[in-house]
Amino acid sequence: MKIAVTGGSGKLGRTVVAVLSQAGHEVVNLDAAGRRGPGFMRVDFTNYGETIDALFGENDPSTGPEQPRRRRSKGSCT
Repeated sequence: MKIAVTGGSGKLGRTVVAVLSQAGHEVVNLDAAGRRGPGFMRVDFTNYGETIDALFGENDPSTGPEQPRRRRSKGSCT
């Protein structure tokens, strides 16, 4: 199962990511800070567009953590 963990770079989040990964899940760490690498996507959760793109967008975190994202304004439905 593919699981997104918000705050996966924090103290508890690192453990959650590790346990889920060891259980065989495909884990994506969504965080504003953290180690760059596969399965990590830098996200500013105060930005609505970035949050929506990270959760439902077309970006694949395995292609790299700094992939450009389409920015959406607050209240945008498209």
